[in-house]
Amino acid sequence: MQSSRILSFLSNKEKLIAEARRFTGSNFRRILRDGHARRRPRPCGLTVHVALNCPFACTYCYIEDMGFKFQQPIKYPLSSLETVYAIALNPYFIPGKMGTFLAIGSISEPFHPAIYENTLSLIRLINEKLGNPIQFSTKMYLNDKIIDKLSEQMKDRSISPLITIVTLKYHDKLEPRTPPPEKRFETIEKLSERGFKPTLFLRPIIPGIIEEEIDDLLEKAYEHGAYSIVVGSLRVSNKIIDRLMNAGIDVTSIIERINKPLKASEQFTIETSKEKKLIREKAEKLGLIYLQSACCANALSAGVPCYSLCFTSKICTKCPNNCPSKLPKADEESVQEVIRFLTFKLVDVEVKGFDIYVYGHFSKKKRSQVKVVLSTIFRRRVYFA
Repeated sequence: MQSSRILSFLSNKEKLIAEARRFTGSNFRRILRDGHARRRPRPCGLTVHVALNCPFACTYCYIEDMGFKFQQPIKYPLSSLETVYAIALNPYFIPGKMGTFLAIGSISEPFHPAIYENTLSLIRLINEKLGNPIQFSTKMYLNDKIIDKLSEQMKDRSISPLITIVTLKYHDKLEPRTPPPEKRFETIEKLSERGFKPTLFLRPIIPGIIEEEIDDLLEKAYEHGAYSIVVGSLRVSNKIIDRLMNAGIDVTSIIERINKPLKASEQFTIETSKEKKLIREKAEKLGLIYLQSACCANALSAGVPCYSLCFTSKICTKCPNNCPSKLPKADEESVQEVIRFLTFKLVDVEVKGFDIYVYGHFSKKKRSQVKVVLSTIFRRRVYFA
């Protein structure tokens, strides 16, 4: 039974790759070169792009430091179907509900008026062909038409919505081109009423601002039906600090936490553990589920163990998902089967609790693939000995 489960993961991936070759023809090489087909997933899963650039130009945003621009979004060069095939071709990717988490919205606004149809199309095709847990983050107001479309896709699958709200009082200075927070609270309410588990995405935490706003922000989120909250630290560069100052934001609490000179586009993560502790205490007192990361929200919506394996460490918040109770079975034979499929090698392995030990030699690239694929399929940490 365990063997057939493992084989289904791998055979489904092979079928998708064969389908991609058949239907993309001369475009296959272009798809194969795309970042979705090559990059290693992050702890939150594989980031999926529907557009490049973002017109919102939020004062705290770091996409300019990554080479993108604050201007009208450009549709991603691949079609939605080609993007799905590119994901399937990724050597680190595993399809299915217990496969790789997919996260939409990291470098652009996925529900911008010029982009939202592409996003809905991509979500539909991911559900049809891959079946993986999907998460999106947005600052847009989602109208009934969009939520109807999302609801259709949630019948047999899971979608985790992250609604970004980081300020109420300073919205005009920090997010001057986005819909106001009030409209985003309405989005949370609509999603909650339709059976989603909307998460308040309080990222970034901005020291000097969050302290005076946290009570109102959390209360409004809870009143409008937020199910959980995910927080994240502020990342700054010299450019971001200049923008904050030019917008009239007091950056004293930020600058005093930077302990080194920053190079040109270097990003520095601001320490916010004190603020996170305060937010957690207040959120849980209200009845909001406090989650360690966006990955946790996706896992909670899908009802599967967290992709980042945070439940194996002290950072786990012990949320209702109870990841350890949902772990798939892992035995030496099944682990060896996956490694043999990936490398054509039979090596010794050992499974101990949350850990898998692999005794074998591989190239650096193959070792990276084996580690990610094993941790995805079995939801355990992988070590090479």
